[in-house]
Amino acid sequence: MYGISSGIALGFGHFIFTSRVKRSTDVAVLTFGVTTMAYWMYCRYHWTKKYFMSQKMQASLHELMLKENPTDSTDV
Repeated sequence: MYGISSGIALGFGHFIFTSRVKRSTDVAVLTFGVTTMAYWMYCRYHWTKKYFMSQKMQASLHELMLKENPTDSTDV
């Protein structure tokens, strides 16, 4: 959503100021690509961080569960 809207806005803005159609289209497509990739990397970084934290939490809870009930460790 951010990529397409920023591409349209900057492409249109470039067209308004320069009246060059091909160059404005190039600006729009480049802006779309850069914004989309930057936002994807930002989201992927935060998703990975949360994923590793949840895996760490799950391992800690598993360890705690095994420590509290050592007789039932075969059901893991």
